[in-house]
Amino acid sequence: MDSYEKLLVEAQQNPAAADFLALRLAYTQSVLFDPYNKSMQTAMALRQALQQDDELLIGAGIQRALQDDYLDIEAHVVAHNFYRQSGKAAKAEYHAAFARGLVQSILRTDGRSFETAFEVISIREEYALLGMLGLQPKLQRKASHEGKEYDILTVSHPQTGEDLDFYFNIDLMRSYWKRFSSQQPVEPPADD
Repeated sequence: MDSYEKLLVEAQQNPAAADFLALRLAYTQSVLFDPYNKSMQTAMALRQALQQDDELLIGAGIQRALQDDYLDIEAHVVAHNFYRQSGKAAKAEYHAAFARGLVQSILRTDGRSFETAFEVISIREEYALLGMLGLQPKLQRKASHEGKEYDILTVSHPQTGEDLDFYFNIDLMRSYWKRFSSQQPVEPPADD
């Protein structure tokens, strides 16, 4: 059992005591880590099931999303809401605790500058984090600063309408390509 699998089992058994930062970092070293391709189709299917309000599809979609990537914040938020509405309070709280732990492991800084950028392991984390903060991105751009790579997402402040920039260090995502580029000449996909 590798470090990621061990930390994941511990987190699944007791999310309140889990070290989600160590779990996320271990995931980036795992053979399961693929920050670009995993569960994009699954996430879309889950969103469609939610729109159709089909409980069987939603339940299956949650299981599939978490099977593809157990650290998918959005899947845990959907699971929390689904189980809360289904009257399954223990399951709802489990997924809420997991989502909180993942988000709090990112919110160790304020994300408002290169120096205090949020460290993320997937693009989905960027959007899930902003969504949980009640912010809707309107512009995304790339930047390099002191040898590190960043996504900068511009959002509108919900009350004032003022544009705010949030910085996301994407070096862990880019390390995925560095690790495998020596095996095959592959370019990283353009981030959407």
